[in-house]
Amino acid sequence: MNNIKLNNLIVVLSFFIKLSVLAQSPTDLIGKDSINHALLSELMIKSLNANRLKIGVQPLSPDSSAMSFAKRHCLWMVNKGLVHAEEEGFLDCIQECFISSLLTYQEAADLLIRKWMNSKPHKKVLMGAEHRKCGTFTAEYEKTQLVAGFCVRSNFTVIY
Repeated sequence: MNNIKLNNLIVVLSFFIKLSVLAQSPTDLIGKDSINHALLSELMIKSLNANRLKIGVQPLSPDSSAMSFAKRHCLWMVNKGLVHAEEEGFLDCIQECFISSLLTYQEAADLLIRKWMNSKPHKKVLMGAEHRKCGTFTAEYEKTQLVAGFCVRSNFTVIY
């Protein structure tokens, strides 16, 4: 009976240790061994929305179908070696940046959004006033680069 309690305690402790390994704050540094992709995606949406608000455009809200597409496309890009393409009629926005332990999560999110803002076609779509929903997903490519996929939607149809 004591072995069962000890094993349960070990499982619970290992779970909490794993939770504490992932970054929890925008000011935490990105680690090459464990990246909190959910935090990075959330910060990317906030960064994009800050850019949209600067020009008087309504912020985007996260959308599960857009998130699903962004994830699928981002992983497809990683598997294809970062090829930029159109898939199923969606225009995609894929960017990468080198993973650096000197970057905070906020800095990495801002850098990825800034790269998109420096591309006229991407900026036009991401800043479009007709869009209301969005999704983003990040993944690692060869443990040296972050790859981010983004998808935006109008109220009823997926645009990207």
